[in-house]
Amino acid sequence: MSRRPAPATDRSATYRQVFASREYRYVVLSHAVTLLGDQALRVALALLVYDDSKSPLLTAFAYSLTFLPWVVAGPVLSRYADRLPRRTVLVVGNLVRAGIVALMTLPHLPIAAILVLVLAAETLAPPVDAAAFAILPELLEGDRYVVGVSLNQAVIQGSQILGFGVGGAIVGQVGTRAAFGADAVSFLIAGLICRFALRRPYLAEQPPEPASFWADTREGFRIALGRPEPRTLLLLAWWGGAVLLVPEALAAPFATGVAHGGDAATGWVLAAQPTGMILGMLVLGRFTRPSRRLQLMRPLAVAGTLPLVAFALRPSLAAALLLLALSGVAWSYQVPLQAAFVDVIPAELRGRAFGVAAAGIQVWQGIGVLVGGGLAEAFGVINAITIAGVAGALVMLVLVSLRAT
Repeated sequence: MSRRPAPATDRSATYRQVFASREYRYVVLSHAVTLLGDQALRVALALLVYDDSKSPLLTAFAYSLTFLPWVVAGPVLSRYADRLPRRTVLVVGNLVRAGIVALMTLPHLPIAAILVLVLAAETLAPPVDAAAFAILPELLEGDRYVVGVSLNQAVIQGSQILGFGVGGAIVGQVGTRAAFGADAVSFLIAGLICRFALRRPYLAEQPPEPASFWADTREGFRIALGRPEPRTLLLLAWWGGAVLLVPEALAAPFATGVAHGGDAATGWVLAAQPTGMILGMLVLGRFTRPSRRLQLMRPLAVAGTLPLVAFALRPSLAAALLLLALSGVAWSYQVPLQAAFVDVIPAELRGRAFGVAAAGIQVWQGIGVLVGGGLAEAFGVINAITIAGVAGALVMLVLVSLRAT
């Protein structure tokens, strides 16, 4: 198993070196565009369900539907990112998702039908995201990849912030159907970008004999979870995703029921953690020595849960936004974690390994929002976030003590 070349010096790569790759620029742009649309859809979906039901649990359930399809589709369908030209997967997957989401704009479509379409669109996300993940290490080598990951994640979080704001504005001005339409257009744009910006198809190295559908799936689990090093990294990523998404899932009931705000306040709560993530990822990726990043990974993983514990003090809206931003800063531990994970995965298996990794984090995020919704229903929104923080810190302390070898 080959690793990416080690940097000649203990200095981080520059943004100029990263952006020198034209294809990298466009892959990141296409992903950011789809996330912008997806976040608008999530705001619309959460507000639509909460306005109709007034139930935090049902709102969290609807929100979790954007993650739960990864339970099966992640490990199973990501094989196509290793079996088909990765450019083809990016183009076709985005265009098909555009068509599915466009159906959600039909007038008088019941909420149940909208949820079914959300499930269908998200089922296609694993092969598309796996193809993008597998291409990036081919576009950027050495520390350029690590800095590229941090920049990519910062762009993604920026798109989420803007998407939350745009989604809230669209819903407030012209309704949820227009927000769904914006998501459909974002997939269309992303598909066209990938078609014309990627110079070659990026076909992974094929095995001497074709493997069965289920054999490919088993191989993805084996390479991602069969050895201590990648398994420990994934546990750190998955648990962090489950805990840190609880405040996001409860943003609407917190903003409207606790902080006495409206749609705009919901958008601010949703944007707080991504804002902190942008700052943390840029600092850790660009302005931290490569050798120091791995040393900070585990302390930051624990630190990210602590601001949620402080919700026990029943913070005001402004204080809650600050706490969530601090939690987001610490979430930057995912940057060295992702780079370390790529280092231990063979290039021809990256799509399947990513499918398992992303499926796990999506599933755990879905579990997190469902559990958070249930806790909020039983104990109130503030107490639910506090419980998530306490449980998150205790479990994370155990995980960071595990040996990776």
